[in-house]
Amino acid sequence: MWTLQPPGHPDARVRVGRIEDHGQTIHISMWGVPAPAPQITDIVASPLIASHLPITSTALRNSVAHRVDDSPPTDLQFEEGYRTWREAEGGVFTLTVPEIIDAIYQTVETGTPSKQ
Repeated sequence: MWTLQPPGHPDARVRVGRIEDHGQTIHISMWGVPAPAPQITDIVASPLIASHLPITSTALRNSVAHRVDDSPPTDLQFEEGYRTWREAEGGVFTLTVPEIIDAIYQTVETGTPSKQ
């Protein structure tokens, strides 16, 4: 389990669930990010939980700061998210975890995906 690099989300945590493609694709879960605006909590749970995020190893390395011994939420549902991604032949994020968080909240707020 990892914390994110500052500045940003000091309560956020990341856990690696799988590593594929000779270490190039890392499948993570992320949680602990509070909603940036109260009206978002009507749409997305706060703190945010992302059960499965496929990310490049470079983006993950540029995201995490320190290993920690925290316990993940019991309802992460990583395997379900991974299976859905596999069936959909989904892509892989090249954004850092903080950039992914910002993109999720921007999409929820505006209905338009981030252009990052």
